[in-house]
Amino acid sequence: MTASAPEPASAPPGKDLKSIRAALLPEDRADFDSGLRRAMNTAADHLDLAPVHEFIEAWWRIAVFSMDPDKQRAARDTAEALMGGERVPTVDATQMIRRRIADLQGGR
Repeated sequence: MTASAPEPASAPPGKDLKSIRAALLPEDRADFDSGLRRAMNTAADHLDLAPVHEFIEAWWRIAVFSMDPDKQRAARDTAEALMGGERVPTVDATQMIRRRIADLQGGR
Protein backbone atom coordinates (compact mmCIF):
# COMPACT_ATOMS: atom_id res chain seq x y z
CA MET A 1 0.00 0.00 0.00
CA THR A 2 1.37 3.42 -0.92
CA ALA A 3 0.79 6.63 0.95
CA SER A 4 -1.31 9.12 -0.94
CA ALA A 5 -0.31 12.73 -1.30
CA PRO A 6 -2.10 15.12 1.03
CA GLU A 7 -5.07 16.93 -0.44
CA PRO A 8 -4.09 20.47 -1.45
CA ALA A 9 -5.70 23.26 0.53
CA SER A 10 -8.53 25.03 -1.24
CA ALA A 11 -7.88 28.51 0.11
CA PRO A 12 -4.82 30.42 1.21
CA PRO A 13 -4.10 30.42 4.94
CA GLY A 14 -5.29 33.28 7.08
CA LYS A 15 -2.80 36.00 7.94
CA ASP A 16 -2.56 34.91 11.56
CA LEU A 17 0.35 33.12 13.18
CA LYS A 18 -1.44 29.81 13.86
CA SER A 19 -2.80 29.53 10.31
CA ILE A 20 0.51 30.45 8.76
CA ARG A 21 2.49 27.96 10.88
CA ALA A 22 -0.01 25.17 10.20
CA ALA A 23 0.32 25.72 6.43
CA LEU A 24 4.13 25.54 6.41
CA LEU A 25 6.12 22.52 5.34
CA PRO A 26 7.54 20.68 8.36
CA GLU A 27 11.10 21.64 7.41
CA ASP A 28 10.21 25.36 7.65
CA ARG A 29 8.60 25.40 11.09
CA ALA A 30 11.80 25.71 13.16
CA ASP A 31 12.85 28.76 11.12
CA PHE A 32 9.36 30.21 11.58
CA ASP A 33 9.50 29.69 15.35
CA SER A 34 12.95 31.24 15.78
CA GLY A 35 12.09 34.15 13.45
CA LEU A 36 8.90 34.80 15.37
CA ARG A 37 10.83 34.99 18.63
CA ARG A 38 13.25 37.50 17.09
CA ALA A 39 10.42 39.63 15.65
CA MET A 40 8.54 39.63 18.96
CA ASN A 41 11.68 40.53 20.93
CA THR A 42 12.50 43.36 18.53
CA ALA A 43 8.92 44.62 18.74
CA ALA A 44 9.04 44.58 22.53
CA ASP A 45 12.47 46.25 22.68
CA HIS A 46 11.40 49.09 20.37
CA LEU A 47 7.70 49.28 21.29
CA ASP A 48 6.91 48.93 17.60
CA LEU A 49 4.88 46.14 16.01
CA ALA A 50 6.27 46.72 12.51
CA PRO A 51 8.73 43.78 12.78
CA VAL A 52 5.84 41.46 13.66
CA HIS A 53 3.72 42.70 10.75
CA GLU A 54 6.67 42.28 8.38
CA PHE A 55 7.29 38.78 9.74
CA ILE A 56 3.64 37.80 9.22
CA GLU A 57 3.62 39.11 5.64
CA ALA A 58 6.85 37.34 4.72
CA TRP A 59 5.85 34.01 6.25
CA TRP A 60 2.31 34.21 4.86
CA ARG A 61 3.87 34.25 1.39
CA ILE A 62 5.91 31.18 2.27
CA ALA A 63 2.75 29.50 3.59
CA VAL A 64 0.93 30.25 0.32
CA PHE A 65 3.81 28.70 -1.64
CA SER A 66 3.72 25.73 0.75
CA MET A 67 0.22 24.88 -0.44
CA ASP A 68 2.05 23.16 -3.28
CA PRO A 69 4.97 21.38 -1.56
CA ASP A 70 6.77 20.47 -4.79
CA LYS A 71 6.71 24.06 -6.03
CA GLN A 72 7.77 25.36 -2.62
CA ARG A 73 10.74 23.02 -2.51
CA ALA A 74 11.66 23.99 -6.09
CA ALA A 75 11.47 27.66 -5.07
CA ARG A 76 13.77 26.95 -2.14
CA ASP A 77 16.25 25.24 -4.46
CA THR A 78 16.14 28.28 -6.76
CA ALA A 79 16.73 30.65 -3.84
CA GLU A 80 19.70 28.59 -2.68
CA ALA A 81 21.12 28.64 -6.21
CA LEU A 82 20.72 32.44 -6.38
CA MET A 83 22.37 32.89 -3.02
CA GLY A 84 25.19 30.67 -4.27
CA GLY A 85 25.77 33.06 -7.16
CA GLU A 86 24.17 30.96 -9.89
CA ARG A 87 22.11 32.63 -12.61
CA VAL A 88 18.60 31.24 -12.67
CA PRO A 89 15.31 32.41 -14.22
CA THR A 90 13.08 34.17 -11.69
CA VAL A 91 9.45 35.35 -11.37
CA ASP A 92 8.18 38.14 -9.11
CA ALA A 93 6.82 36.66 -5.84
CA THR A 94 3.68 38.83 -5.92
CA GLN A 95 2.82 37.54 -9.39
CA MET A 96 3.36 33.96 -8.21
CA ILE A 97 1.06 34.45 -5.21
CA ARG A 98 -1.66 36.04 -7.36
CA ARG A 99 -1.45 33.17 -9.87
CA ARG A 100 -1.61 30.57 -7.09
CA ILE A 101 -4.64 32.21 -5.47
CA ALA A 102 -6.36 32.50 -8.87
CA ASP A 103 -5.67 28.80 -9.53
CA LEU A 104 -7.16 27.90 -6.16
CA GLN A 105 -10.23 30.00 -6.86
CA GLY A 106 -10.79 28.38 -10.22
CA GLY A 107 -9.31 31.16 -12.30
CA ARG A 108 -11.76 33.83 -11.12
